[in-house]
Amino acid sequence: MQHFLSIFLLFLVIIQALPVNCCIEHERQALLKFKDSVSDPSDRLASWSGNKCCNWAGIRCSNTTGRVIKLDLQNSYFYFDEYSDYPWNNHSLSGKISPALQILSDLEYLDLSYNNFSANKFPKFISNFKYLNYLNLSSTGLSGIIPHGLGNLSKLQYLDLSGMPDAFVSNVWWLSQLKSLKYLDTWKINFLDSREWAQALNTLPLLQTLYLGANNLTTIPASINGPNFPSLKILSVWDNSFTTRIPDWIGNLTKITELLLWNCSFVGPIPSQLDNLASLETLVLSNNNLEGPMPPLHNLRNLTQLWIGDVNIGQDIREVMSKLSNDTLDKLQVLRLYNSSLHGNLTGWVSKLRSLITLDLSNNNLDGTIPTEIGNITSLETLDLSNNFFTGEFSKAHVTGISNLKVLYLDFNNLNGTIPTEIGNITRLET
Repeated sequence: MQHFLSIFLLFLVIIQALPVNCCIEHERQALLKFKDSVSDPSDRLASWSGNKCCNWAGIRCSNTTGRVIKLDLQNSYFYFDEYSDYPWNNHSLSGKISPALQILSDLEYLDLSYNNFSANKFPKFISNFKYLNYLNLSSTGLSGIIPHGLGNLSKLQYLDLSGMPDAFVSNVWWLSQLKSLKYLDTWKINFLDSREWAQALNTLPLLQTLYLGANNLTTIPASINGPNFPSLKILSVWDNSFTTRIPDWIGNLTKITELLLWNCSFVGPIPSQLDNLASLETLVLSNNNLEGPMPPLHNLRNLTQLWIGDVNIGQDIREVMSKLSNDTLDKLQVLRLYNSSLHGNLTGWVSKLRSLITLDLSNNNLDGTIPTEIGNITSLETLDLSNNFFTGEFSKAHVTGISNLKVLYLDFNNLNGTIPTEIGNITRLET
């Protein structure tokens, strides 16, 4: 008898380990109703026929229950252009999102991004997918109020609602319920009541990546109660209108590696607290109403990208560069200080930029000759020194070692001489 039980238990284990090839019938019917409700011009759903729906494109089922746990219909052929808010094309699904999808009660992963579902209000039934850990509805054209019920998705780790300018968040506090959330992108979502967004999101202990772009945000608190975003590594805030100083609590984000505060109407000085962010790799403060002087940033030894353009720094550029450590200068790959009221010349520090890929110092008041050491930066791909007061020649020595150069702007300076013929050897240079 014991031998029989052992064989029986082994049989059960083997059966559970075998992949299930056909899904639950009522879930198959729900998927077919979804297929019938959409237009599919490139036949992406052509495999959606027959009984084995676990083998259909974009579908994955549980090996143990046979239930659908993944629905991935992202339009991977998407592209954006300057004439449209949406990246739709002839590979995009379009039409109605059938409410029959709510039958998929075990769904863990849902991605409908870059398809044209502009005929739909934001589906409330998504709030019922209690096992959902991944939700991507980016650039789907959904409209209306985003249901507060999404806050019930306690297992959700990834939430991308970006690129939907006709969708609205009426109250930010439902976001504070998503305690498992690690990634949040709300680009172009309109926050109707934006006053408490920072307090609400600060309650998410695992949040690592936060994108807030063009959300109609106008308020950022000077202080936040409790630990400040304890897990945050990427904070990207752009195209908002705060018209206040960058708050001091930014300096408490000690795990942050990427900080982008672009075009947010910030005023006042560049905060000295930035020097606390020792893990920082990318710092973007461009297109604000900030003023110099540049504070010391000697602790930012991991910095590879520094963007502080369209900011009134108003200093000698040599003094600005002295605020960075030699380790930082050696690692920098992107340096953009365009239109920042800088003066002085480039001698003494350019030779330290051994890893540089992009150097943009355009639209300043820089003068003197262009150091020939620029020709030793073999990684350089973009060099923009236009609209300054540089003098002298741009010679063979400037171009000998920069064979990777793609973009070169030297116009509107006081340079003389002729263009070196060796520049013709730079085969990647755009004309």
